[in-house]
Amino acid sequence: MVLNNINKTIKQLRIEAGYTQRELAEILCVSDKAVSKWENGKCYPDISILPKLSNVLNTDLDYIVTSSDEYNGSKWRGLLVIEDKNLKLDKKIYDKPMIDYLLSYFMLANITDITIKTNKYNEKFLSKNNYNKYGLKIRFAFKSFRPVMVIYEPFLLFGSNLTRSFHFCMDSNCNMQLKLENSLIPICFNSDGIENYRDLKDIKFKELFRGMVYIPLKNSSKIKEASDFVRVYQNNHKYKISDLKEIANNRMLLKR
Repeated sequence: MVLNNINKTIKQLRIEAGYTQRELAEILCVSDKAVSKWENGKCYPDISILPKLSNVLNTDLDYIVTSSDEYNGSKWRGLLVIEDKNLKLDKKIYDKPMIDYLLSYFMLANITDITIKTNKYNEKFLSKNNYNKYGLKIRFAFKSFRPVMVIYEPFLLFGSNLTRSFHFCMDSNCNMQLKLENSLIPICFNSDGIENYRDLKDIKFKELFRGMVYIPLKNSSKIKEASDFVRVYQNNHKYKISDLKEIANNRMLLKR
């Protein structure tokens, strides 16, 4: 293990997650002095703690052990395509509208320039909200020669390695799509920068780690299932799922 890299990564991820050293220590049932020593390079976490640490910090073990670099997604743009003319992005999933979950995936990938292609109802709803306060630039006309992260159906996706999986796809220099067991996640990473994701060729697949929660929001029963999951999780953990303000602050998106 490269001790210096591990310590830098733990500190970076802790800050991004919004925890103080004391708060992280309490969650892991260790002393705040132990967390301080990890980050100062005096020692590293016991191997038995690493799985829980990676889960709390919204990453995976490989990223903690092998990486300390902050990912910069500034060269990427986001494209959200809602082809269902009847789908309303203001539909509540427990405590927040559906659109917040979808925007949060771009934000977790450090993408803040997002084009949304949707129906007039949704455009009107989105235009009333000030997403600039989260560091986002929302537009309704697509124009890009940059690589594009495309979301083309509404869904809930949650798990500890989500951010790292996004970055893996963005670093691959090829067209990629996420996959979870037998389900294709409606996210593709378009390195060619073309508008129509259906025209992508030679797509490779990134298998997500077990433990991820994926719920396609295609009908009322699935929306209720997702709402119940968010309610139970948030009521039993400090972490808020897809909270745009929290993500913007933790990822320092407002300082760009």
